[in-house]
Amino acid sequence: MQTKTIWIKSANAWTATESDPWISLSKSSGAANDPIGETISVSVTDNISILQRTGYISVTSAGQTKKVEITQKAGAGETFRLINNGVYLTNNGSQLINVR
Repeated sequence: MQTKTIWIKSANAWTATESDPWISLSKSSGAANDPIGETISVSVTDNISILQRTGYISVTSAGQTKKVEITQKAGAGETFRLINNGVYLTNNGSQLINVR
């Protein structure tokens, strides 16, 4: 299993969900106005398929949803990429999703 980190800072409470069972998140929600933000660990299982796969993490806050795309090449041991660095959500404050 491989792991990367997403950082979320939000003026509103938020929830996060994964699109596929091969993706797992260390937490699925967070509180509003955390002064330093929160991190979520994103883990994926090895891709034993012969095809690249793509999934998503959806982060919802104040009625808006943004997606962080996950791509993983075919073959066990292949690393994965998180795409959409610096996704902003706005509604009575700002939310920042930062992929590291």
